[in-house]
Amino acid sequence: MKKFHIKRSEIKYQLIWIPIVVYFIGIIFFNVNINSKTIDIVLNKEANVSIGEITKDTVIEQSFVSPSDNVDSIDVQFATYGRKNDSTLYVKLYDVANDLLLFTWHFSASDIEDNSYLYLKIPNGILITKNDEYRLTFDSDDAVVGNAVTIWASNSDRYKLGKLTINGSNFLGDLVITFHILKRQSKMLIILYSLFSFSVVLFFAKFTVYYMSKRVNIESHKDEVNNDGIQ
Repeated sequence: MKKFHIKRSEIKYQLIWIPIVVYFIGIIFFNVNINSKTIDIVLNKEANVSIGEITKDTVIEQSFVSPSDNVDSIDVQFATYGRKNDSTLYVKLYDVANDLLLFTWHFSASDIEDNSYLYLKIPNGILITKNDEYRLTFDSDDAVVGNAVTIWASNSDRYKLGKLTINGSNFLGDLVITFHILKRQSKMLIILYSLFSFSVVLFFAKFTVYYMSKRVNIESHKDEVNNDGIQ
C-alpha cells in the first residue's frame, strides 16, 4: 500500500499561521484585560445614617473632585427601609464649573435592593477630568413617603473636597460613594509585551516544525528501509 509523506517545506507552510494567530489572540486578550482592571477610590465608607426618603419634594446633592481622568463608574450605597418600592429615581451628573448636565441615569426603585450599591457607569464620550469638580444629584418625580428609597451617609464630614446638601441645606456628612478607576498600562509596556509574546510563540512554532520534520524524516527512512527489504 502506497504511503504519502509530507515534505518539510509543506509542514512549514501549514504551521506558519500558528504564531500569527496566537499572537493576535494574545494581544486582544491582553488589551481587554488591561481595560477590565480597575482600582477603587473610596470617597466615604462610613454608613452611619440615612439621608431620609428621596421623595418628589427632595433633592440630594453631593459634590466631589474627580480623583482621575479614567473614572469608569461610581457606586452609591442605597437603602430601601426593608421594603419594596416602585417609584422612579433619577441620578444626574453635573460639571460644576460650567453648570452643565453631563448625564442622567433612570432607575426603578423596585430594582434597588436594601443596603446595596447602585452602579453608575460613566458612558463613553462623557469626559471626567482629574481635579475638576462635579456633582451628583438624586431626585424623583413620583416618590412619596412610604414609597421611596434613601442613601447611606456618614454623620460627620469625612470628605473634605465636597459637600452634601438636602434641598439646598448643608448636611454634616457625606454619601457612601466609591469610584472605580480604569488602570491603564503605558504604551511602552504594551509594545514590550507584544514583542515578547510574538518571540515566544514564534520559538515554539519553529520548535514544532523542527520536531515534526524530524518525525517525518524518521518515518520516511523506515519506509525506505522496509521497501528495500521487501525488494
